[in-house]
Amino acid sequence: MLLFDLTSIQAIANVKRHGGGIYGEIIFRRLVERKKLFCCYFDSNRWINPDIIDLCCKNNIQLFDINKIKLKEIVTQNSIDTIYSPLDGNGIFDINCHKIITIHGLRIFETPKDKYQLFYKYKFSRKIKEILKFYLSDLFLCRSRKEYISKYFSDPNTEIITVSNHSKNALITFFPEIKSNNIKLHTLYSPSTARYDIDIPTNQFIKPYFLIVSGNRWVKNTIRAIIAFERLKSMGYLTDIDLVITGAHKNDIKYKFKYPQSIIFKGYVEDNELESLYKNAQILVYPSLNEGFGYPPLEAMKYGTPVIASAITSIPEICGDAVMYFCPYYIEEIMNRMLQMQDQSLRETYSKKSLKRFDEITKKQHEDLDKLIDLILKNNSVENI
Repeated sequence: MLLFDLTSIQAIANVKRHGGGIYGEIIFRRLVERKKLFCCYFDSNRWINPDIIDLCCKNNIQLFDINKIKLKEIVTQNSIDTIYSPLDGNGIFDINCHKIITIHGLRIFETPKDKYQLFYKYKFSRKIKEILKFYLSDLFLCRSRKEYISKYFSDPNTEIITVSNHSKNALITFFPEIKSNNIKLHTLYSPSTARYDIDIPTNQFIKPYFLIVSGNRWVKNTIRAIIAFERLKSMGYLTDIDLVITGAHKNDIKYKFKYPQSIIFKGYVEDNELESLYKNAQILVYPSLNEGFGYPPLEAMKYGTPVIASAITSIPEICGDAVMYFCPYYIEEIMNRMLQMQDQSLRETYSKKSLKRFDEITKKQHEDLDKLIDLILKNNSVENI
């Protein structure tokens, strides 16, 4: 019997929907479509998409609340032979059964700190922790490495799925224990999040706008993009363009805005509004410092929206030649790309490229999703790396 970890798709702190959770929801829905017998566990104290609970009820999928029964008891009492966790597998490492875990990336090792990190809003206790991690990063990385080895790379009953070739090679680079301990490692692209059944609101903005998503996380590098945008404004460029930022409020970022009237913070937005923002943006600005896969560029490319993006981690692998790249650590280079994309003919060129790239990657995503489901269901249709 397969046990699916629904805690991985639930809210993290005050973030209801996150990339790893959406990834897990897609896999869950495809498992349901396969009409295979499996059960799930979740945490009743955290938000979960009510559609997932409805699917469980309609398909007679048994749900276990880990606040009422321990995970070990679920496994032993229900003849569980495999647990699948779509996001890091927290809590399953000491369970004695076959485990399949998706590791999306190694941000903690590849990008452990950034000089703008503390410009983002934290609760006091979290801020102290982030300060300690920043100044004692080597100590934290050493401890984290030991934890990763213990959790993921010691038990040969564990199989690891990762979501890009970049992430696969990052795992191999940082953890030679994968090879020495015979841990099975599979590379399967994150499934497509593209939706065609959604009612998209009309464009709510009069002015053209640049779009940034997930703006409240330092690893998304929003502050450098804001500084680049405002510097261009102060030089007399982008006079009639706004910057729209989702996933953040103004007070989430400790920065003195020079043109606050031109920067629009949307906070959390529902899926249909986000689609409208992608569709109607002049460009998507994606200055992320680290990605295991990176959904937002593809979500913009679906509409032919041009993208300027970081030239690091998995982003060039996923986006190919369909976006204009910059070094995310250099504000002047972000400014340069913002200016270049004011050329309408260049935007049209990248719009055509983005539509083509979206189709290419989406095809592979659909193929890899079926391979992933086969792997979870033990149909052995996926080759080990």
